[in-house]
Amino acid sequence: MSASVEVPLVDMETQLTPYFVKPYYKSFRQQCRRFLQDVILPNIDKWEKNGSLPKWVYAKAYEYGIYTPDYPNQYGGQEWQQQPFDYFMDIIRQDELGKAASGGLFTSLYIHKISVPPVLHFGTEAQKQMFVPVLKGEKIAALAISEPQYGSD
Repeated sequence: MSASVEVPLVDMETQLTPYFVKPYYKSFRQQCRRFLQDVILPNIDKWEKNGSLPKWVYAKAYEYGIYTPDYPNQYGGQEWQQQPFDYFMDIIRQDELGKAASGGLFTSLYIHKISVPPVLHFGTEAQKQMFVPVLKGEKIAALAISEPQYGSD
């Protein structure tokens, strides 16, 4: 797709729902849309053909403020307009990035959502600090679990 492709902004205020009407929801949707138009759409076909997402995209998502608004600031998370991240914001982000029609985009870009929570909930302070570069899009993390009795090892 070319950089000139524009996806129309859905104005959730005109939808038949009491949700998504807060101004910060609308601005978050607009920012996710900018990321989609500026970064994803001009490149997604090439990435799909190559079968991978370049590492710089993670840092770019962080730069746009949509990468880790659901994590604490002290560990690299970001706030969106001083508002707590909630499920509606997650729906908005998924809705916008889903417009790229790429099955692997969201999974690749947000793989940290499976690896980071156990460390933030159960890790030591030193372990949590090790994940700051992950939440800033500078490194990629994964979760490995072994269950020898159940065949997943």
